[in-house]
Amino acid sequence: MRRTILILLTLGLSLALWAQIENGNITGRVTDPTGAVVVGAQVTVTQTAMNFETVTVTNEEGLYRALNLRPGPYRITITAPGFKKLVRDGIDLRIGQTLAVNLVLEVGTLTESIEVRAQAQLLESETSATGATLRGDYFYSLPNYQKHPQAVLFFTPGVTFASNAFTGSMSGLQVNGLGHGTLGVFEDGAIGTMGARGAGFINETIANSIEDIKVITTALPA
Repeated sequence: MRRTILILLTLGLSLALWAQIENGNITGRVTDPTGAVVVGAQVTVTQTAMNFETVTVTNEEGLYRALNLRPGPYRITITAPGFKKLVRDGIDLRIGQTLAVNLVLEVGTLTESIEVRAQAQLLESETSATGATLRGDYFYSLPNYQKHPQAVLFFTPGVTFASNAFTGSMSGLQVNGLGHGTLGVFEDGAIGTMGARGAGFINETIANSIEDIKVITTALPA
């Protein structure tokens, strides 16, 4: 079973908000070939690994939003009267991401369809939060003593550590000047910190079972 891990500054945040931050969002604008927005288009966002669908429609500005999505591979299908059906495949939503996927519909009938497959990783341009995101296989290949997941902090900009910092806990670590007591950890949406001061993980995850690991080091997105 592949797992996702999120480490972030808590600063008194509620557990419900932490869980929302671990999930991701897909948003964008739907237009026609002239650049005019398409209002009322049906947008189906499908998590292809689980075949789970989120259905929404574009608003008066042509915008759609699919919120609180689990990380994984996605496909977007858009239908609207007077336009060909558009299928955008190969979208990779990573932990805590908000991806902007803007799409253009071609004039035609719904019996006609166009399929587009993403060729490159989409940039996350919809959030002000900063930090680092690592693929599990890449993280596992790094020189990481005993392969503790929280050792991702040693590879994250803005993190400093005392000489006695140990990868088996988060003591001795500071993120942008704040101590380890301000850190929170989530693993597959469940809280994973030990005790009130966030000294380490409740359970040590097997490093080669991690799919994504993300650290948020500044103010969280709205």
